[in-house]
Amino acid sequence: MPALSALSLDARIALADGLRARRAITAEAVTEALLCAHPDWRERYGELAQGRGIEDACNHVDFLAGAVESGAAAGFADYARWAATVFAARGIAPQFLAESFTQILSTLTNHLGPDHSAALLEIVAAGVDACVLATEDLVRPDFAAPLHEGLALAQRVFLQALLQGDRRAASTVAVEALRDGYPLTDVYVDLFQNALYEVGRRWEANDISVAQEHMATATAQYVLTQLYPRIEQPQTRRGRGVVTGVQGELHQMGPNIVADALEADGWDIRFLGTNMPHDGIVRVVAEHGALVLGISATMLFNVPQVRRLIQDVRRQASPPRIIVGGGAFRAAPHLWRELEADGFATGVREAVALVRQWSADGANEADGVTRPFVARP
Repeated sequence: MPALSALSLDARIALADGLRARRAITAEAVTEALLCAHPDWRERYGELAQGRGIEDACNHVDFLAGAVESGAAAGFADYARWAATVFAARGIAPQFLAESFTQILSTLTNHLGPDHSAALLEIVAAGVDACVLATEDLVRPDFAAPLHEGLALAQRVFLQALLQGDRRAASTVAVEALRDGYPLTDVYVDLFQNALYEVGRRWEANDISVAQEHMATATAQYVLTQLYPRIEQPQTRRGRGVVTGVQGELHQMGPNIVADALEADGWDIRFLGTNMPHDGIVRVVAEHGALVLGISATMLFNVPQVRRLIQDVRRQASPPRIIVGGGAFRAAPHLWRELEADGFATGVREAVALVRQWSADGANEADGVTRPFVARP
């Protein structure tokens, strides 16, 4: 029986599609089995027990299918750690999450047959192991250290402003960092990115509410709009590009920051937001004459949409170079090659550096005319 690494991309896509096709019936069967094994859950949660159980199981299957298609057991382990942390903060022990994963494996294997059981077992085992270690992940540093020590205090103040929904204070901190001479990219990473990671961590730990998390994100989005007019256009113009999230992608802050950072580096960028219909993306890429297309996906279950978008773009007469990024790809660093993208970036700084290198390799602006990139290797 083939293990995950032995499956081709086409085989993984077929297996993932099979899991998605069984999503609803699997979730119902798993929930019923768990409630029978733990009758006290019905007493504890009442009428909500079955509905929430099915909802959770559907999420598990979605991420399992995404991990299968991506060929990334580590991606499912990341999801398991996140889910275990969230559940633990709400009084649900990690072993019950591991039990859910095991029940899903048993149910799916019965429906799909044994041919791919080794691949599924590899992924689910990674998730179960992550659940066992989940309590260790609850003890983490509050913050990633900023690149510049001088931004450490600004980082903490910016976080507090986000959590309080104080747009004026958050804007002041970010603007003052720019006035103090810190590069825009460092402000984006050390203030915005790190603060939002901390907001997410506190929500996972149940330290803040959903409303506070949404308020913090909305406040950060507002501050981005205040910084955008302050982007100084460099003398070197590198070309045109488009940055977007695929259809179904709801996380907008990451690609927005990348789009602004690329503009600051000399690119003429069209930022399309997220959850954009693919035909619209293809049309804007052509109309804008984009040399670069940046595609963001946070969740593994959005990888199929990334694959479809890349295929749609590749059908065009003069397709741009394509860079992908986001949480889905950090869990599967090999995936961008299989999807036939041209590059992958783990963060804002890496995205700017890679696209700048492409520009140096293939664009000639000595006479003020931007020419297409050289042929892909």
